[in-house]
Amino acid sequence: MRDGADFLVVGRPIIAALDPVAACREVVARMGA
Repeated sequence: MRDGADFLVVGRPIIAALDPVAACREVVARMGA
């Protein structure tokens, strides 16, 4: 897993734009579900 802060700053906007479903899965995984 990437560094969390790095992901939030750089990865999330890109992933959310290209693949909203993957972004949602990342959020769920981050919450520990």
